[in-house]
Amino acid sequence: MKREARDFRETAPKPVKRIALDDSNPRRRLLAIILALAVAAGAFFFAFRGLTNVEPGWATLEADGGVGMNVSGDFRLQAELGAGKETPPAERRKLTAVYSKAAREAYTLYTTQENTADVTGLWYINHHPGEEVQVDGRLYRSMQKSLASGNWLYLGPVYETWDSVWFSREDREAEAADPRKNGEQADFLAQVMKYIRAGDIRLELREGRKVCLHLSDAYRAFGQENGITRWIDFGWQKNAFIIDDLAEALETAGWSRAVISSTDGFIRCLDDRGTFTLNVLADAGEVKQAAQMEYRGPASLLMLLPSPGGSRPYGYRYRDGTGRTAWISPENGLDVKPADGMTAYAEEGGCADLLCRFLPLLTRPDATDREWSAAAGDDTALWLAREGKLISLGNKKMTLVSAE
Repeated sequence: MKREARDFRETAPKPVKRIALDDSNPRRRLLAIILALAVAAGAFFFAFRGLTNVEPGWATLEADGGVGMNVSGDFRLQAELGAGKETPPAERRKLTAVYSKAAREAYTLYTTQENTADVTGLWYINHHPGEEVQVDGRLYRSMQKSLASGNWLYLGPVYETWDSVWFSREDREAEAADPRKNGEQADFLAQVMKYIRAGDIRLELREGRKVCLHLSDAYRAFGQENGITRWIDFGWQKNAFIIDDLAEALETAGWSRAVISSTDGFIRCLDDRGTFTLNVLADAGEVKQAAQMEYRGPASLLMLLPSPGGSRPYGYRYRDGTGRTAWISPENGLDVKPADGMTAYAEEGGCADLLCRFLPLLTRPDATDREWSAAAGDDTALWLAREGKLISLGNKKMTLVSAE
């Protein structure tokens, strides 16, 4: 029996409704057109005023929607305007253009749901197994880092299964898709993990930013039978790699007075001039603030919850309080929860480097404190939230201001 996957496309065109115009009263139509033009002119005036009347200081910037589908909905960019040689409006225009371009390019590279013209991203690789393709240097670098830390990239079908749980609106819907509650889903997941462990999928990284996705005949046949097209995917880890690409775009443009944060807990501070504050959260049944910390930039930070929120859910909580987390084991494809939250800080490297360092422990419920401390080393601050307490297991470069 073919397994049907739910459709979670990032873009889904809405049906067009055609309405016939009434030509019986041309004067009324003319007045309506004049009124619409007046409203449009007023909107243009206020928009223009908003672009030119920019006060100096820290501001939140948004990407230009005219660039097309982009990743900015998952991120918040805060930048200080007016501290350089140009006026605040000029800086805002330039920074918005850089950010918008980078956000659009990130979408085209990392999406698994849509084929974007003239871009060889994850979608193209997934739909052309066995073909050597050249990819953008940013995507190639992300693949290198992910594969160096484990088999996470091969969990595409696993993430697709859990998507059906994470996007559920009620328990009955979640239970039907939950591998811990539904035998058919559990069997499918077990079979996928068996193929992954046996090496039936492999992404070969070649010189010149060239890659080739290899699938065994057996795994490809299984995929055709079960409708698998999402062979590789960064899943919930994606924004760690994307935020590094966004930060690189800003730095390349000569911008350092900025902080970028994602809705699911990845942060890049590019500013080295002062102290910043981070609210640390924990989820022991409900999300609460566990502490407040201070840090200095430039730095990369993780403030991860087992079921992060934001525009795209990576978790589900049943009415009885049982939760399903984003932290999926590469051994069995099931969710784990070794802590109620994890906060990490490093002055060197990006968020992807920091995440890949802790991923093998974050997806293991039996990881010991000694293992966590060893992973943190001497250059990283690490705090784990457990049973209402914060445990420091790394270099204490972050100052604990207050604990709830």
